[in-house]
Amino acid sequence: MSNLSDLLPAGASAKQITATDSGSGIASKKPVILNSDGTVAEVFGSTVVTSAGAESTFDSAAITSFVDATYDTANNKVVMIWRTSAVGDYGYAAVGTVSGTSISWGARVAFNSGVTSVGRIDFDTNAGKVLIIFNSSITGSNIAYGIVGTVSGTSISFGTKVALHTREYNDAAIVYDSSANASLIVYADPGNSAYPTGKVATISGTSVSFGSAAVIASYGLQSVSLAYSTAASKSAVNMRDVHNGDQRAVVATISGTSVSFGAYTQASSNYYHGNTAAYDVNADRVVFAGTTQGASYYGRCVVGTISGTSISFGTEVTFTTSTLGYQKAVYDSLAKTINICYAIDAASRLGEMVVGTVSDTTIAFALPFQFHPNPTMQLGATFDSDTNQTIVGYKGTSDYGEAKALVTGRDATNLTAQAFVGVADSAISASAAGSIIVQGGTVTGPTADVTVSQSLSSAFLYGQDAPADPVNSKAAAAGGNNYLIAYEVNDGATKGARVQAATVTTGNLSYGSSAVIGASTDFVYTYSISYDSTNDKFVVFWRNQTDGYIYAAVVTLTGNSVSYGATSAVYSAVNVNRNGSFSSTYDPDTDRVILGVCDDSDNYAYSVVIELGTTTIDTVGTPQKIDSASATAGYGKSIALCYDTTENKVIATYVYVGGGGSYYLRVAAGTVAGGVSNSTTWGSSSVVYSGDADRAAIAYNATDQRVVVAYKQASDSKGYSSVATVSGTTVTANTPSIFFDAASGTLSIFGLAHDAYVNQMVIYARASQGDAFNGSIDTAANTIVWSAKFDVDAAAYNPPQIAFNSNTNQTIISGAAGYKSAANSYIWTVPGTVTGQPLTTGTKYFVTPSGGFSSTAGDPSVNAGLAISTTSLLLNGDS
Repeated sequence: MSNLSDLLPAGASAKQITATDSGSGIASKKPVILNSDGTVAEVFGSTVVTSAGAESTFDSAAITSFVDATYDTANNKVVMIWRTSAVGDYGYAAVGTVSGTSISWGARVAFNSGVTSVGRIDFDTNAGKVLIIFNSSITGSNIAYGIVGTVSGTSISFGTKVALHTREYNDAAIVYDSSANASLIVYADPGNSAYPTGKVATISGTSVSFGSAAVIASYGLQSVSLAYSTAASKSAVNMRDVHNGDQRAVVATISGTSVSFGAYTQASSNYYHGNTAAYDVNADRVVFAGTTQGASYYGRCVVGTISGTSISFGTEVTFTTSTLGYQKAVYDSLAKTINICYAIDAASRLGEMVVGTVSDTTIAFALPFQFHPNPTMQLGATFDSDTNQTIVGYKGTSDYGEAKALVTGRDATNLTAQAFVGVADSAISASAAGSIIVQGGTVTGPTADVTVSQSLSSAFLYGQDAPADPVNSKAAAAGGNNYLIAYEVNDGATKGARVQAATVTTGNLSYGSSAVIGASTDFVYTYSISYDSTNDKFVVFWRNQTDGYIYAAVVTLTGNSVSYGATSAVYSAVNVNRNGSFSSTYDPDTDRVILGVCDDSDNYAYSVVIELGTTTIDTVGTPQKIDSASATAGYGKSIALCYDTTENKVIATYVYVGGGGSYYLRVAAGTVAGGVSNSTTWGSSSVVYSGDADRAAIAYNATDQRVVVAYKQASDSKGYSSVATVSGTTVTANTPSIFFDAASGTLSIFGLAHDAYVNQMVIYARASQGDAFNGSIDTAANTIVWSAKFDVDAAAYNPPQIAFNSNTNQTIISGAAGYKSAANSYIWTVPGTVTGQPLTTGTKYFVTPSGGFSSTAGDPSVNAGLAISTTSLLLNGDS
């Protein structure tokens, strides 16, 4: 890299340099880095989604037993071990080189020329060697051994194996202790009632020696894993205790060639099969995971905190309700997550990875990522700290030894503390020279990024003046400083379309009295609401259960007081009777409201353009088929609308069931004409999903200029989303991503909206309870990375409503559970980052990995300087 001093003008008072852009251009007031060739570039970041590289084969012969892996940090190589049936069930090893998301393997090398079982491997950073422990059965002699492996290039060689124990162990684990420069081994001693026993292993040259055995407890052990805490300089031992029928843990301390253990502590009342453990360096916590014993073999884990020679645990967390076989946890030091790879113990044998983020004594998991459609039970994993990827090896579809590199979703950046040079004084064109303000200089004009943390308000009750239980919210919309909700009182006696309004202020919803806006002689169960932003009006649609028609009324709010005009029938076809069978949206370009309807009388999806008057419906256009090419043998069963303000198009997504049992979730764009015609010209529809979908929802993200469709897939009951691009009347839906995995409840109905404040897509769903999700759109890949579910309310979920209020920048969620005490609405503060905020005078700022300034340090932590006003930053580099 060029020296910064070479570029600076002479003199201690110099505050600027002239430098040449590397070729991409630099925006004004943006932080820049110095490249190795002397050019400069704007700091940028991007979201890397979870992905898997191509499958690679480390053994083309059928493997029969264990797979385990470690990472050699001295040689930047992956080392995989396994047993193969090719020659007498020998134990083999191979060296893998990771390039991008691909892995190439050297020739397999036998570390034991005999029947080998329960092999475990770890890397000794002090010796620069790998240590393998294993059981060996040769000519009737069953002994546990240790052997040292040395990696050279793409090959590995081994020293002489050394007896670890006079008999084979039942199970064992190994972990390296960097403070002791030795490894801890814990195993079940079959010669001593399978008691958990520890030994210290020390490598010298190409040989290993073992210290004296130390018994942990006088109870039988069946499964064990270890994790080393760099902060405590101790190891946590995770054991399945056969005697107590639960999961136990101890803290191990190495001294020389001996090991001692602290108190024997319960980690879980369950006990785990396939124990695995990992240490989270960032959170300074250990995580134990495994498959719980019992009727439901779920994947569960607990977070442990080491204090001295003791360990305590938080509440157990379920990371999947699938029945699992073997699993392996690793720590991702870049993403700062615990990644658990596992194989589902079912006919499909899917290979999945879940990513967990530790917070204090608990851990939250994102949705599982499928890395392989059919691996078997044998599975091992390690983390490649050079390419920052999780490497998983497994017994593959054809019983071969196979592996993949898995990239965990994270932020990528070109920023480093060493490379940060300053801030562009003004915009610099691509490959042109320009002025960079450097350390000691003052930059006027930068803005700050503000991190918004997730939070939930207390509950704001609506429907309290309803005549009876139950209360179920059916539609909601936000506009101006108001929130309008429509709900049913389904007690078999109360009738009429009922609405209630709230005045919205920062952190508060203040509800007024409810009103019945339609005929009080008719039952109403289904609603839709749209907000006319041009005229500050709401229009409420509902289905009259008596005649099956859809009616509407214009609602005006004065604070939280409701006034309304005469009721109009806007769709006079019978049998529009399914939930989600109609939807509405507002077109600000033509000042029209568009209604979408799934019509049971002829099975087509229709749109109707509606013109609002001051207090009434003025004009109702003629219904038009959205998709006239659809076969009349089919029918539409769910529809949702939104409006694309960039392309000036109304977008409809609808579930269409074609003749012969073909199911399709389709999407189409239409051009609205006002004036005399009040019509819509629809383009050709396209397929979002070629299968049975249910409860489709749609929303437009004006910031990213993308349409998002969410739906439930009938084949697996999971919730999916697809990011669509719109060009004219052509809509292109992209590869779907999962927002709900069906592992923690049954997904029913959900709402979708865009939180423009933090630029997050948001979903409120009826699932395990009222569950909220948020996700950012990657516009390059046209995908969304969804958050783990956020549990909102065990009762207020039926059906869930979600709306974004742009006046207060708040997302409002509402629901009910059939009774008034659960008619709850909340203000959900969606987590994210808000850009373009003024600086806070006297506050220290950092360069963000995405190329901004924030008062919160990022990763890497790069100091920018001190705010000397709300618009000026005094640069002082990374000091």
